[in-house]
Amino acid sequence: MNRLAIWTLFTTTVLVFAALLIPGWLNPHKIPDAFAPYDSITPGQPVSALNDYPCNYIYGYDYWTSGQSYCQITIPDGVIRSVTAIYKNDIIETLWFHTRGMHMADVAYRWGRPDILRVSRLFYIAEWDSGIYATATTPGRFTLNSPVTFIALTRVPEISVMEPPALFVAMNNPLE
Repeated sequence: MNRLAIWTLFTTTVLVFAALLIPGWLNPHKIPDAFAPYDSITPGQPVSALNDYPCNYIYGYDYWTSGQSYCQITIPDGVIRSVTAIYKNDIIETLWFHTRGMHMADVAYRWGRPDILRVSRLFYIAEWDSGIYATATTPGRFTLNSPVTFIALTRVPEISVMEPPALFVAMNNPLE
């Protein structure tokens, strides 16, 4: 090969790598945290934390749910359609997020890799030991691109629970 061909090949290679890599260095891809606006109303917080959120519907079912009340917050834009806070004795017990256009990667970005993945005929349930559950629907295999339609944050009771044997968890967790 002559010098011109080598120089052209080298220059083209450098320019292609620069075109592919430099934009990532100048503007790294960041997934926006859709859950950040709701950090102040996590389970365990007093119900007064809901004062800054517009409850579109408030339900109180003392007879049927042992004193639980529900506050539903409807969100017109974004990947979260609505947030439902379930509270009892002035403490937020559970948060439900109904989503649109959210993927498991968005949930894993916020809370990390799920500890258990349960498989059903129609959906997957990802579970974290911290009391977080996400439902993903997918026609095929579960991936980080699987669409998530529902997320629940629950208040984890502060009791010591015996850990399941590692073999059982590994057999029931297709992520490993």
